[in-house]
Amino acid sequence: MVSCILQSPLGPMLAVEEDGFLTQLDFIKPGQVLPEKLGTSPLLDQVHQEVQEYFEGKRQAFTIPMKPHGTPFQRAVWDALVAIPYGQTATYG
Repeated sequence: MVSCILQSPLGPMLAVEEDGFLTQLDFIKPGQVLPEKLGTSPLLDQVHQEVQEYFEGKRQAFTIPMKPHGTPFQRAVWDALVAIPYGQTATYG
């Protein structure tokens, strides 16, 4: 497992890679305990580049292999969110 901190226009983000997959990408909350060891990897470098391109308006889709940790419900919600086209909004209705 390798973790790094990315800077974004909305604040710092924690990115975590495990076994060649991005497993976590979250905004860091005040007082959040961060991993003691931070590092980098080719995948986390790619995450940083793609997140930066997204915030610059140059990227609409991500190519990073992902395997997020979460409950079955959380994974179902994330799958639904990914299905929303770039620039579109959706409601629960």
